[in-house]
Amino acid sequence: AWWTARRESERQAAAAGPVGLCLVTGALAPIARTHPALRGAPFPGTGAKLAAFDKDAFTSQSLDQGANAPVSEPAARKYTAALNALLERDQATERRRSAIDLDKESVVVFWTREKSDAPAFVLDIFSPPPRDDDAARVAQSVWTGRASRTFDPTPFYGVTLGVNSARVVVRDWFETTAAKV
Repeated sequence: AWWTARRESERQAAAAGPVGLCLVTGALAPIARTHPALRGAPFPGTGAKLAAFDKDAFTSQSLDQGANAPVSEPAARKYTAALNALLERDQATERRRSAIDLDKESVVVFWTREKSDAPAFVLDIFSPPPRDDDAARVAQSVWTGRASRTFDPTPFYGVTLGVNSARVVVRDWFETTAAKV
């Protein structure tokens, strides 16, 4: 029974594709041949991919497509889903969930590792709410002199994404704390 179970798991792993060391998780796992696309502006209508190797010209050292930059299937799905969720627009305010458009081709996406008010604070400052009283409240909050939960040591991350044809370009990456933001 043990050998049968082991052989079955090996067959399933082989059917999932080549196994490699995932650059995101560090685990041995089936490598994604292609990655899902990011959707919505500024990315093209069909979406754009953060990692894409779709031509024979991108074959290197006998590695093609996803094997050039090995990311596991689950990690590729999860990072794309997370970025798409942060890029979503709130239907009521038409603001992005946790991103700010810089221009028609660039967007800054930001998040924290733990639950924090910092992303909402940054969003309120750089993309004020549509109601005038909310925007005024946010602007005046810096003059109240009260400590805020926003200024905590929570790790804060951000990435500036642009578009180049059907590919996503990482223009900038930053790591800091919510307090420094």
